Amino acid sequence: MRPHRDIAAAGLVALVAAACSEAGPLAPTNTITDYLPYMALSTGQLGTAQTDTAPSPTGGPTVAADGFAAAVNGGSAEITVTSTTPFDRVLVRLRGVGGHYEVPLPAPTTSTTLVFGISRDVSGGGLTLQVAGVSGGAIGQYVSQSVRVIRVGNGDVQVSIAWKGASDVDLHVTDPSGEEVYFGNLRSASGGRLDLDSNPACRIDGKNNENIVWPQGGAPRGTYTVLVDYYDDCGVAQSDYVVTVLVAGQSPTVVRGSFVGESSNNPSRVFTFTY
Repeated sequence: MRPHRDIAAAGLVALVAAACSEAGPLAPTNTITDYLPYMALSTGQLGTAQTDTAPSPTGGPTVAADGFAAAVNGGSAEITVTSTTPFDRVLVRLRGVGGHYEVPLPAPTTSTTLVFGISRDVSGGGLTLQVAGVSGGAIGQYVSQSVRVIRVGNGDVQVSIAWKGASDVDLHVTDPSGEEVYFGNLRSASGGRLDLDSNPACRIDGKNNENIVWPQGGAPRGTYTVLVDYYDDCGVAQSDYVVTVLVAGQSPTVVRGSFVGESSNNPSRVFTFTY
């Protein structure tokens, strides 16, 4: 089955690209935006980064959080927040780091999905997001969701994919000359390389991320095509994914999607971009 593209994906791309600049070295202020450069609803509405300490709970709604277990530096991930009680805002803080995000919702809800970026300069290890729901002025208790950060290469062009589900999802990128970088061609003549492959042939490794990169000063100019292949569902009913593109001198591009049902092993074009 071909990937089902979330209708909101186009809005997310536009809003994230408009609001984010290319990641740089971690700032000495050690605030949440140094690690998570953006936080947005799946509909594309961006959260607002606050430099002050996140407010304490005041008896608001109790929420649960579930999301991607891993992401790469320079990539993105998702977290879904649910509650039995409607909430109209989400607060997100990062353990051990100052500041927080405030994400208003268009209407009270009992479930919402957030998409967030990982700075390309995060060195690896783990990040613990702490999330609270807000109803009116009442703030609920914070719940934790940990994300393992897998260190990968970056350069003039970096394309990554993260997904949820113990399945084999493959990332393909075709360079301006038409050569394709993927698990069957790890390096291209233009300098592109697949430096992270995950869950090959359902040998589940828990990484659930792939990354293709062209080095600094080495990426050819022209149009690139990003494809995603649901190589094997490995018995999983659904695999949600996020593709992130970082290009030198440009803002990040983020696209969400889902694979539902049996795999097709038929790469589908996600989008193209120009460097």
